[in-house]
Amino acid sequence: MQFPAFSFNNTPFYVEAGIGVSLIDETQFGGKNLNSHYQFEDRIGLVADLGDTHIALRIIHYSNAGFQKPNPGLDFMTLSVAKRF
Repeated sequence: MQFPAFSFNNTPFYVEAGIGVSLIDETQFGGKNLNSHYQFEDRIGLVADLGDTHIALRIIHYSNAGFQKPNPGLDFMTLSVAKRF
């Protein structure tokens, strides 16, 4: 979901949030045993709409929600630039 947040120098910014299910190939990642191929993905982000270009900063968390032990989870911060053409 994406919601209008504010505008700065005529650039609209949006807050986005989402939750879903993810399937991963490997259960070992970065020295962590995720113990399951099925993970829940939570994300929150801030998106700048520059017309035909979007710039987004997101925090993404993966976890198996405690269905299997261990459940160390993984956290990522991503910066993306997308241009429509």
